Amino acid sequence: TIPQVKPIEFISIPPMKNTTGALKAFISVRIGGVTIHDLRVIQQDGKSAWVAPPQKEIPARDGGKSKYFPVVEFTEDLKQRVSDAILAEWGNYNDDEAPAF
Repeated sequence: TIPQVKPIEFISIPPMKNTTGALKAFISVRIGGVTIHDLRVIQQDGKSAWVAPPQKEIPARDGGKSKYFPVVEFTEDLKQRVSDAILAEWGNYNDDEAPAF
């Protein structure tokens, strides 16, 4: 059987004003009955934007470099659908206004 494709519903894309780094937005989406917070839109100068899933930081005990682990993992197909939908929606507004959902 072919799995039913759930729509991606946007919960929030709060505008980030005065962004000087690569982080451009935090996004929350709902897919079916699951809400996922803290997806991030990343865009380095001169590069295309991309979507990073939420992650958890584990600080190093010795004060060294922290490690980061994914909070949620997507299948490749779902990852592409979520990324495409987020980047399309994010591109539809500017820093002065949040989209109405």
